[in-house]
Amino acid sequence: MTTTAPEGETLVGIARLIAQYRERTGSTYADLAAATGLTRGYFGYLLNTPPPHYVKPSTLQRISDGTGIPLLELFAAAAQSAGYADTSPPLPSRVAMLAEQIARLDSRSLLIVESMVSTMRSDLRE
Repeated sequence: MTTTAPEGETLVGIARLIAQYRERTGSTYADLAAATGLTRGYFGYLLNTPPPHYVKPSTLQRISDGTGIPLLELFAAAAQSAGYADTSPPLPSRVAMLAEQIARLDSRSLLIVESMVSTMRSDLRE
């Protein structure tokens, strides 16, 4: 299995991380679904459709818990998949610290952060 999209484009972000995990472990979509509580179709969507992909922090937590992929890596990859990250330099320490803090939030607080980010994205598009 290679880490390329169906159209021959190289996978980026969250799709790349999941494809690398599958290559390393020999996992199927069903294995990922069982480990994370997400659906096989969700992983198929991430790996077989072009970005942008907007993945909720709670979903990233489930993927991290089920696969052992570090949550900070998943946050960085999700930002790239959503088109919000420049992947050439490493994440600045303030962003890394923020991602770690977000990972510790309870469900209610995550919903508030998701709403804030959504509002910020809408403001940027105007």
